[in-house]
Amino acid sequence: MKNMRLFLLCGSSLVMVLLNLCSVRAEAPRRAKIAFVSRDTDQSSIYMMNPDGSDLVNLISRTRGINQIAWEPTGERILFCADREGVRDIYIMNTDGTDVR
Repeated sequence: MKNMRLFLLCGSSLVMVLLNLCSVRAEAPRRAKIAFVSRDTDQSSIYMMNPDGSDLVNLISRTRGINQIAWEPTGERILFCADREGVRDIYIMNTDGTDVR
């Protein structure tokens, strides 16, 4: 009985440690920012601004549609889906619009 309790205690502790090591926690950007897509007939653009609407910055514009955007879990980069030459793909860039890959 004592061995069984020790086994259960060690097993549950191991599971808790593994869950903590394997989980990915999303973090908000260091400063509160809103990123969004603006579309018109000719192009789509990704903008970023403060929650109060100030400091509006155009990060990137494309002639093909930018469809969705999302923050990377660390809050350091932005992911987006866009068409490039008729091929839809996923891209990532820094929050200042540089290093698009």
